[in-house]
Amino acid sequence: KGGGPVVEYLRGVANPVAVKVGPEVTPEAFVRVLDALNPRNTPGRVTAITRMGAAALRERLPALVRAAQKDGRSVVWVCDPMHANARAINGLRSVAFEDLRAELRAFFDVHRRMGSHPGGAALMLTGEDVTECVGGSVNEVVDNSENHAAGPYADPRLNPDQALELAFLISERMRKAQGLEPLW
Repeated sequence: KGGGPVVEYLRGVANPVAVKVGPEVTPEAFVRVLDALNPRNTPGRVTAITRMGAAALRERLPALVRAAQKDGRSVVWVCDPMHANARAINGLRSVAFEDLRAELRAFFDVHRRMGSHPGGAALMLTGEDVTECVGGSVNEVVDNSENHAAGPYADPRLNPDQALELAFLISERMRKAQGLEPLW
């Protein structure tokens, strides 16, 4: 929202800080938070973690990037596709894998168009063979109730195959952002 007691507290913290950026955040509020948390514009001080869903991200992120770029504000941009896309599937809190891919693609596309640097992705994953995210190209999860280890309020996690698939998508998009050729 651009201020409040949490922002006031974080102003006094010397470590790097991260802020969650949802679709409701306006460019003006975003800049106020950046200015409050990083008045010296120290590179690496503020990480903005977008949590919007693909459609909202394509619509809202350009204005936020533009607002940060306007006066050369330093921001590390990270996409968290897990939270905005969580919903009940078969009565269990889950994520459709295609929604994760779509939001990550949108994140990298927007940054490419805006000339900004996509800093990374925040993902929930486990080494266990869970079925909390439905879909994926390798060993596709079609029934999320089969091995859904997360409770009804816990955040869904990627299984190892899904995590690897997203890692390849991210690495290719990072290569593209740097003007490098695809590996395959």
